[in-house]
Amino acid sequence: EISKIAFSVSNKYGNAVERNKAKRIARAICSKVIPTIKKMNFVVVIKLNSKNKEYFELEQELLFIFNTINKKQNKGDRNVKN
Repeated sequence: EISKIAFSVSNKYGNAVERNKAKRIARAICSKVIPTIKKMNFVVVIKLNSKNKEYFELEQELLFIFNTINKKQNKGDRNVKN
């Protein structure tokens, strides 16, 4: 099955247009990675300091996080005996 991701942006981030743009960017980045991760549910909290970062920086951070999760998942799979 497919993983699910929820996005959360505080009202402090800005108006609705800014919050929706931040979610669209995060969704675009996550769509590249989500097929490689086994069924899990995630909540991505978009913080205020991400407003000042470029797309490439945000992409690198999210990809690093998801790759770390993927490695830990694969490591856990090797330890499970059937």
